[in-house]
Amino acid sequence: MTSALIIKEEVIIPSEFSFFDQFQDLVPSRPVEHLGKLDLTFEGRLPDPGLVILEDGGEIGCGGKVWVAGELLSKYVLDKGLYNKKKVIEIGSGTGLVGLTLGLSENRDKDMEIFITDIE
Repeated sequence: MTSALIIKEEVIIPSEFSFFDQFQDLVPSRPVEHLGKLDLTFEGRLPDPGLVILEDGGEIGCGGKVWVAGELLSKYVLDKGLYNKKKVIEIGSGTGLVGLTLGLSENRDKDMEIFITDIE
Protein backbone atom coordinates (compact mmCIF):
# COMPACT_ATOMS: atom_id res chain seq x y z
CA MET A 1 0.00 0.00 0.00
CA THR A 2 1.42 3.42 -1.01
CA SER A 3 0.99 6.32 1.37
CA ALA A 4 -0.09 9.60 -0.17
CA LEU A 5 -0.42 13.25 0.69
CA ILE A 6 -3.81 14.80 -0.05
CA ILE A 7 -3.77 18.44 -1.11
CA LYS A 8 -7.05 20.41 -1.31
CA GLU A 9 -8.89 17.07 -1.27
CA GLU A 10 -8.69 16.73 -5.05
CA VAL A 11 -4.98 16.29 -5.83
CA ILE A 12 -3.13 13.23 -4.58
CA ILE A 13 0.67 13.23 -4.60
CA PRO A 14 2.40 9.93 -3.77
CA SER A 15 4.71 10.29 -0.77
CA GLU A 16 7.80 9.43 -2.81
CA PHE A 17 7.66 12.93 -4.35
CA SER A 18 9.37 15.77 -2.55
CA PHE A 19 7.25 18.43 -0.90
CA PHE A 20 9.11 21.04 -2.94
CA ASP A 21 8.30 19.41 -6.29
CA GLN A 22 4.92 21.12 -6.25
CA PHE A 23 6.61 24.54 -6.35
CA GLN A 24 8.81 23.94 -9.42
CA ASP A 25 6.66 26.27 -11.52
CA LEU A 26 7.12 29.15 -9.05
CA VAL A 27 10.89 29.12 -8.65
CA PRO A 28 12.97 26.93 -10.92
CA SER A 29 15.60 24.95 -9.08
CA ARG A 30 19.25 25.42 -9.94
CA PRO A 31 20.82 22.54 -11.84
CA VAL A 32 23.31 20.43 -9.89
CA GLU A 33 26.01 21.30 -12.42
CA HIS A 34 25.81 24.99 -11.44
CA LEU A 35 29.34 25.20 -10.14
CA GLY A 36 32.19 27.66 -10.21
CA LYS A 37 32.38 31.42 -10.33
CA LEU A 38 29.22 33.54 -10.28
CA ASP A 39 29.64 37.22 -11.13
CA LEU A 40 26.91 39.42 -9.69
CA THR A 41 26.26 43.10 -10.25
CA PHE A 42 22.48 42.83 -9.82
CA GLU A 43 21.80 44.64 -13.09
CA GLY A 44 24.19 47.46 -12.22
CA ARG A 45 22.96 47.97 -8.64
CA LEU A 46 26.41 47.11 -7.27
CA PRO A 47 29.41 49.23 -8.20
CA ASP A 48 31.94 47.63 -10.56
CA PRO A 49 33.37 45.05 -10.48
CA GLY A 50 30.41 43.67 -8.53
CA LEU A 51 30.58 40.55 -6.43
CA VAL A 52 32.17 37.20 -7.23
CA ILE A 53 30.85 34.10 -5.45
CA LEU A 54 32.45 30.66 -5.82
CA GLU A 55 29.81 27.93 -5.75
CA ASP A 56 30.42 24.23 -5.18
CA GLY A 57 26.87 23.26 -6.13
CA GLY A 58 26.10 22.25 -2.56
CA GLU A 59 28.82 19.59 -2.46
CA ILE A 60 29.70 20.42 1.15
CA GLY A 61 26.13 21.23 2.14
CA CYS A 62 23.39 23.67 1.29
CA GLY A 63 25.65 26.67 1.99
CA GLY A 64 27.87 26.04 -1.01
CA LYS A 65 25.54 27.56 -3.55
CA VAL A 66 23.64 30.77 -4.13
CA TRP A 67 19.94 30.39 -3.42
CA VAL A 68 17.19 32.33 -5.19
CA ALA A 69 16.01 33.70 -1.82
CA GLY A 70 19.46 35.20 -1.23
CA GLU A 71 19.43 36.84 -4.64
CA LEU A 72 15.95 38.29 -4.02
CA LEU A 73 16.87 39.59 -0.56
CA SER A 74 20.06 41.12 -1.98
CA LYS A 75 18.05 42.93 -4.65
CA TYR A 76 15.60 44.14 -2.02
CA VAL A 77 18.39 45.53 0.16
CA LEU A 78 19.98 47.22 -2.86
CA ASP A 79 16.69 48.77 -3.95
CA LYS A 80 15.33 49.84 -0.55
CA GLY A 81 18.57 50.51 1.29
CA LEU A 82 19.22 49.86 4.95
CA TYR A 83 19.65 52.98 7.03
CA ASN A 84 19.68 53.83 10.76
CA LYS A 85 21.07 50.41 11.66
CA LYS A 86 24.39 50.26 13.51
CA LYS A 87 24.93 46.51 13.31
CA VAL A 88 23.60 43.83 10.98
CA ILE A 89 24.17 40.10 11.38
CA GLU A 90 23.44 37.51 8.72
CA ILE A 91 22.99 34.13 10.39
CA GLY A 92 23.42 30.95 8.37
CA SER A 93 24.73 32.94 5.46
CA GLY A 94 26.18 30.10 3.38
CA THR A 95 28.06 31.92 0.63
CA GLY A 96 27.50 35.22 2.45
CA LEU A 97 25.71 36.73 -0.54
CA VAL A 98 23.34 39.07 1.31
CA GLY A 99 25.92 40.35 3.81
CA LEU A 100 28.55 40.88 1.12
CA THR A 101 26.02 42.63 -1.10
CA LEU A 102 25.07 44.92 1.76
CA GLY A 103 28.75 45.62 2.45
CA LEU A 104 29.30 46.73 -1.15
CA SER A 105 26.03 48.64 -1.32
CA GLU A 106 25.97 52.40 -1.28
CA ASN A 107 22.42 52.34 0.16
CA ARG A 108 23.43 52.04 3.81
CA ASP A 109 25.06 54.03 6.59
CA LYS A 110 28.84 53.94 6.08
CA ASP A 111 29.56 53.26 9.78
CA MET A 112 27.35 50.14 9.79
CA GLU A 113 29.04 46.96 11.06
CA ILE A 114 28.12 43.81 9.12
CA PHE A 115 28.68 40.32 10.53
CA ILE A 116 28.33 37.24 8.32
CA THR A 117 28.09 33.84 10.02
CA ASP A 118 27.63 30.22 9.06
CA ILE A 119 28.52 26.82 10.53
CA GLU A 120 32.13 27.55 11.46
